Amino acid sequence: MQSYLAVKRLPNIKTLIAVAGVSDAHQALIERPNMEKVYKKRIPDYEVNIQQELDKRSVTKWAHELPSNMPIFLIHGEKDRRVNVGHSIRLATVLKILEHPHKLLVYPDDNHSLTQHRRRMMSEVVSWLDSYLRNP
Repeated sequence: MQSYLAVKRLPNIKTLIAVAGVSDAHQALIERPNMEKVYKKRIPDYEVNIQQELDKRSVTKWAHELPSNMPIFLIHGEKDRRVNVGHSIRLATVLKILEHPHKLLVYPDDNHSLTQHRRRMMSEVVSWLDSYLRNP
């Protein structure tokens, strides 16, 4: 969530890798209602402007504001119990509609920490970074 907010304001970022990221704070709250305690502590004015504050943290609502030339790599475990894999899938769908460069990689039967595919994921990340950050 924070990475998306950062790149929205930093247009010179060359690429973004999001691992098990929340793309819709409203949906995340429905899926894990106990997160409201966290939101109340960490989000200024949360209780005064719930809708607005959650919208600000829901990249699916403002993905069109992301730097259009910044490729995004979405990585998620299919069995993630902390952040439902649907967040990455929905964001990938939005990015596809916007024709925004991206890649979605979902590891079957893996969790939030991607413990079963850690090495493979790291290899994929290194390859992605090599592709987008290599000096010409």
